[in-house]
Amino acid sequence: MLMSALAIAFCLAYKPGLWLDRIKPPRHKSHGRLQRSLIALGLNAFRKAVVKMTGPEIVGYMTEIFKLKNPRKDLIGLV
Repeated sequence: MLMSALAIAFCLAYKPGLWLDRIKPPRHKSHGRLQRSLIALGLNAFRKAVVKMTGPEIVGYMTEIFKLKNPRKDLIGLV
């Protein structure tokens, strides 16, 4: 049960991070690594989106995360 909860949480953080990486890539530090990881970017985007939405909108957002290859315009606006 714990592993399945962790897997879902990872997907909810990683998928928006990939979207943000394609839309606005994070900067690289002087040693070549990213300033923020893809998971940190996605987790921050998911947190911002959840704060702005109501309950049914959050469920819709999560289903869109898992079924879309590219984000819709209204999802990009939340980030």
